[in-house]
Amino acid sequence: MRNVAKHPARYSPELLPVMADMLAGTVGVVLDPFAGTGERLAELAAMVPTARFVGIELQQKWQLCKVLPFRSGGAS
Repeated sequence: MRNVAKHPARYSPELLPVMADMLAGTVGVVLDPFAGTGERLAELAAMVPTARFVGIELQQKWQLCKVLPFRSGGAS
C-alpha cells in the first residue's frame, strides 16, 4: 500500500462531520474530482447513506484501485 500520509492535498478528518452535515439528506451523486486515495471519501460515504459517491484521481501514484464503489447501506 502507498504511503497515504504523504499525499499533498490530504485534509483533516475533523472536516468530515461538517461535510456530512452539509450533505445530510442528499439523494443523488456527490463527485470528488480530486479524490486522491479515496480514504476520506469512503469515510464520508459511510456518514451520508442517502447519497452515492464518485471519486476521480488522475495521478496513478495515488490511486489505490481503479473503481471504488463508495455506497453505504449494503448491497445495491
